[in-house]
Amino acid sequence: VKPPTVINVADAASQDPMGSKPGSVAPVFPVTSVLFGERPVVGGGLGGERLVRLFVSTVSERPDGAGDGLLVSYDTSGAPGTALQPYQTALLDPDRGCSHHCTAYNPMEQQVMVGRDDGVYFFTAEDRGGAAGFEGRKQALGMVGEYIFVASHHQKSKKTELSIYDLRSKVSVHSTKIKQHVAAVLTAEGSGTAFVLTSGGASGDALVRLREKDTSSKLDLLFKMNLFSHAIILAKHAKLSDKEVNDIYRMYGDHKYKKCDWDGAINQYSQTIGYTEPSYVIRRFLDAQRIQNLTSYLEHLHTVDDGEHATKDHTTLLLNCYTKLKDTEKLDQFISSSAPSAGAAGPAAASSISGSGSVEQGSKVGSKSRAHFDVDTAIQVLKQAGYDEHALQLARQHKDHEWYMRIQLNRPTPDYEDALDYIGHLPLYKIEDLLKRHGKALVTHLPERTTGLLMNLCSGRFQQQGDDGCSKVDEGLAASAGLRCNPELFIHLFVDHPDWLQMFLDNVLKDGSQPVSPLVANTLLELLL
Repeated sequence: VKPPTVINVADAASQDPMGSKPGSVAPVFPVTSVLFGERPVVGGGLGGERLVRLFVSTVSERPDGAGDGLLVSYDTSGAPGTALQPYQTALLDPDRGCSHHCTAYNPMEQQVMVGRDDGVYFFTAEDRGGAAGFEGRKQALGMVGEYIFVASHHQKSKKTELSIYDLRSKVSVHSTKIKQHVAAVLTAEGSGTAFVLTSGGASGDALVRLREKDTSSKLDLLFKMNLFSHAIILAKHAKLSDKEVNDIYRMYGDHKYKKCDWDGAINQYSQTIGYTEPSYVIRRFLDAQRIQNLTSYLEHLHTVDDGEHATKDHTTLLLNCYTKLKDTEKLDQFISSSAPSAGAAGPAAASSISGSGSVEQGSKVGSKSRAHFDVDTAIQVLKQAGYDEHALQLARQHKDHEWYMRIQLNRPTPDYEDALDYIGHLPLYKIEDLLKRHGKALVTHLPERTTGLLMNLCSGRFQQQGDDGCSKVDEGLAASAGLRCNPELFIHLFVDHPDWLQMFLDNVLKDGSQPVSPLVANTLLELLL
């Protein structure tokens, strides 16, 4: 039996891979051989599922370094085969291996890392992965947690550089140069400690212990270096509270703001919604030149957590930003995003403003639940800014009938036909309420249609219209069927139209389906006289 050159023991002590000259690699149980020719085994590590994968690296003994070895993996979980092929193998690199102590295993990624003069290479159990650039002749490699230790000798400076690289954050966290040769980097998984064994130099051999700093110390160091993105990754990995993570986002936003990186600052501030007061951010971007950035933040404010952090003032400010920017596309998106779902409000609620003005029945005020802003505030702002079409669309989507009638009848170009069609699709009790307040304008401009509607309302002949213009008969109509309005409620609508009033009251009197009040009879008598 040749003297061993490398040994590694699995955690469960059930697999003990051992290498020995001239090139055999064998687990203790069972004992098998793998031939490597005249190349000695110089590096080994355990990996793969359930610690049953054996990685072996070799290096050439030739002085010129030509033909410097190979890298191979063995699946030791299967039953042994022949002496020439004891286990299933994967030849990861047929041309290059590595020097002594220049391999390490990353249990998180299940990769073996191989240090070579041109960098550090990563291999899975079946294939080659990526690489990281580290210059200099490698002396040792080690792994603690997510940190890789790389010792490289630089011929020009005659010194060895010990670098610690964070594989998760992709950043070098420590680097120092020493005169001694690094013989090995000894680590233990989960310990947070590494031992660096050095040799040579004036002080002779030495063993240096390196301990990982606590999370708070790491963050303080990253803050001083303005490495906020790395600090965020670290904080999340350390499972700090959401508030602590958002404090880092706010600090990152402040840093970007001081550098006049407005877009970058808004991106970070948007991450703090729900933890940082919106006024803290808004005050910084009230300048007219920063209106685009302010708009972006307000948009996030109205979408994060379904807009629960946005107030009426925030909605007013966002819509004012849209109107000042004349961004009708964003206005359309803002309004359509608040449309009630089809199951709650039906297709009519989400129809375009250019439609017939029909309103679907069967939905209740609860259909406003999808709006991520205060609907009344938004309608008022849009109306004041002159965006009547958008205000009408919003009012119809959320069944704000009062606002719809008010806008449609008082806009620069009123659409009385649409207003009358709109209320024709509503239940009787809502029509009665709307006509008492807005019926005078309809009587003035559409006397025949409006008077006809009033006659039907007061005689019990009214039938609510569906979206297709036909009479709608369903359970929702039961509340209106057979009901009549009190004609006294509408007499004031005809103050300037006595002829139509006479026709209306005469119809009520001839209907005879209900007693006529003295006011109705006396008013009709006065008109006849």
